[in-house]
Amino acid sequence: NPLRQVFHEGAVSGNSPVWFLFSLFLVRILFTEMQKLKKFSLVGVVLLGLSGYLLNVLGVKDFFYISNIMTGTFFFGLGYFCKEIQFERYWFAICLLLYGIIVVISPSYIDFRSNSGSGHYLLWMVSAFAGIVTVNNILKILPFSFPFLSALGRSSMTYYVLHWPIMALLNIVFRQWLEIENGILMFWIYAAGIMLFSYLADRLLQKKTLRWIIGN
Repeated sequence: NPLRQVFHEGAVSGNSPVWFLFSLFLVRILFTEMQKLKKFSLVGVVLLGLSGYLLNVLGVKDFFYISNIMTGTFFFGLGYFCKEIQFERYWFAICLLLYGIIVVISPSYIDFRSNSGSGHYLLWMVSAFAGIVTVNNILKILPFSFPFLSALGRSSMTYYVLHWPIMALLNIVFRQWLEIENGILMFWIYAAGIMLFSYLADRLLQKKTLRWIIGN
């Protein structure tokens, strides 16, 4: 069963969020090769995005990484091509307007991993991109920084890789042994436990002898 899960979903249930690392690895390779197409690389990025939409329309539910690599390359490519122009005022204004209109009139959500969700797929792609540009601009023009978010960013790999196993252990202790039901209390137990133990694990893994574990 674990081999089947890796083959079909890109990760096993014991730490399923790491599907993202495998997909991102292939996205970076794919986009690097696409850049060799020169002026046609943007066309390739758009075509991959449309291919992700087609798989959603056809209801393809197996081999998740095929669809999320397509949509991943689409957003990765847009980020590359728009990394500078996104901060121009007219781009910010257009994206803010588009994001606001779509969210109010037709909010659309797609789960990146399974390539399925609610609303309209193409509107999701537009609103997701516009939302990213909007948030980037807002954070850039604010007169103050967020040290807490910066610290999370520097250690994001540790938190990302460990948060699911930590939550699984909390689930065993509090839900199975202490029989606490899902709800607000359990939410805060998960939140506090993940933040605390991820932080402690990160401090431990920053030691020179252990950095290899998270690829540093």
